[in-house]
Amino acid sequence: MQTTEKQTGKRSKFRSLIIGLGLMSLLMGVTFRLLWIQTVNSSEYTKEAEKIWNNNNPVLKAKRGTIYDRSKNYVMAWEEPAYFFTADPSQLKEKDIDKTATQLSTLLEISKENLVGLLRKKGKYAELRDREAGKIYFSKEVYANYLRLKQKKELKGIYAYKTTQRQYTEAGSAHLLGFLNSEEKPVGGIESTYQNLLRGQDGYVKYKKAANGMMITDGPESYKPPIDGKDLVLTIDASIQDHVEKVLDQAMKQYEAKGATAIVADPASGEILAMVSRPTFDLRKASTTYDGESNGRNMAVQSQFEPGSTFKIVTLAAAIEEGKFEAESTYTSGCIQVSGLNNPICDWKRGGWGDISFREGVIQSSNVGFVKLGERLGSEKLYEYIDRFGFGLVTDRKGRKTGIDLPGEESGYFFGRELVPSELATTAFGQGIAVTPIQQVQAVSSIANGGNLIKPHLLKEVIDPKTKKMVEQPEIDKKQIIRPETATQVKQILRDVIKKGTGQKADVPGYRVAGKTGTAQKPDSKTGKYLPNTYITSFIGFAPADNPKVVVYVALDEPKGAEASGGSTAAPVAKDIIQQTMQVLRVPSMETEPEIK
Repeated sequence: MQTTEKQTGKRSKFRSLIIGLGLMSLLMGVTFRLLWIQTVNSSEYTKEAEKIWNNNNPVLKAKRGTIYDRSKNYVMAWEEPAYFFTADPSQLKEKDIDKTATQLSTLLEISKENLVGLLRKKGKYAELRDREAGKIYFSKEVYANYLRLKQKKELKGIYAYKTTQRQYTEAGSAHLLGFLNSEEKPVGGIESTYQNLLRGQDGYVKYKKAANGMMITDGPESYKPPIDGKDLVLTIDASIQDHVEKVLDQAMKQYEAKGATAIVADPASGEILAMVSRPTFDLRKASTTYDGESNGRNMAVQSQFEPGSTFKIVTLAAAIEEGKFEAESTYTSGCIQVSGLNNPICDWKRGGWGDISFREGVIQSSNVGFVKLGERLGSEKLYEYIDRFGFGLVTDRKGRKTGIDLPGEESGYFFGRELVPSELATTAFGQGIAVTPIQQVQAVSSIANGGNLIKPHLLKEVIDPKTKKMVEQPEIDKKQIIRPETATQVKQILRDVIKKGTGQKADVPGYRVAGKTGTAQKPDSKTGKYLPNTYITSFIGFAPADNPKVVVYVALDEPKGAEASGGSTAAPVAKDIIQQTMQVLRVPSMETEPEIK
């Protein structure tokens, strides 16, 4: 009995010893591990911890710059307070999801089905938005309604954060301004070109936090304030822009045109006062109205087509500059046979006007007269002057962009080789080549301003948003390409085109318009042959002819009507624009027409 008790006591002491040794070994292991972590691996674990603790989000959003028209009194694009909403699904019970989604659907105008999916993403914060419908940021009114629900202890786990949202004027200017998409990335227009100036730099607050999200330190570990974007003053005159928008809408309806564009420019500075393109979209609802294929193209800078008779201004200026234009010398109008062509080149009035002077040939827009001027100039000189006027070399495949501060500018299409006689003949009157509206505005502006090629532009000033002082102003890119005397003679002839030629419907009493109409037949993209009764009609001119203040270009794509031409469709539209522009610019009208100098 005693032996058994002794054996049991020994076994108990042995177990206690084993357990004690085990606990001591475990304690020594833990102690060693702690020492290892705190010494050898301390920096590595500190970095891992900081990944969890650090809160380094760019929550301090920079304010995007405001865009003004040239007066600085009219705001075209700006930021206004807005809110975005998030949900913490971990705070929502399954039974509450349907009710919460219903309330949010009414509040945010987002489909309930969409919201239910977002609220069921357990463990992930969900941004409550519908990018396709443009429901990303919400107004102060929506936020106020949200607060009322929160006060009633509704919408558990739903949070609102203050930010800003881009807003645009009601006047249109869609292609001109561009917009910000659902990712806040610029699409087209000034918003894209000057993204680096407008966007500013976001700031942040960085601090360490505990597992419950509370800050460990008394204040931020680091802080970077946001730097707001610069404000931009455009060359656009809001009053002129608004009027051109309305006039072009009316023209689209009246002529049932496929598309249209209009540009108003200051020839002395290259400043664009208005630029409109149709079809268009609503900037304020870009997410649902913008389509890159059907209405996203800015026809003023991105369309390329045969200019037709408006291009004759370049040939006329070249002939005068080179001494090849004899105004009163005569030729036989009607038709002319050119080497390499099966059919003759004819005037728009196929029978012509008999023997007429070259001056009368310009007034009547005679193709035959310009074929003869092209022959007198010769290919080398015609190439040279087309290049001088900013279009580029016709021996290249593509032309030269103006460099206007808008994205997606096209350059025009040329032959890409030396021209044969038939191509030289058609180029002289604007057929067989493709150019852009803005290239034509740049070229004709050089006639209006006395012979200087000036780069067109839309930015007038860059403004500091805090001091409201100008910090940058673009320089005028200017180059003399013809003599002032040549420009004066071209002006005089173009004034006669309006007084008694094809452009009479563009004349504005008291403002002495000068210009040229164009009616270009459109080629079939598949066959290369010209489509019957399918035209782009246009007009380009300036006023007042003796001291031009503006250059106006109008083009209509496939206007309907058996006798649709530049003189019958585009010229009346230009007249309306010129008349209103003269009044906005306060150019005094004159009953007596002064001599052009």
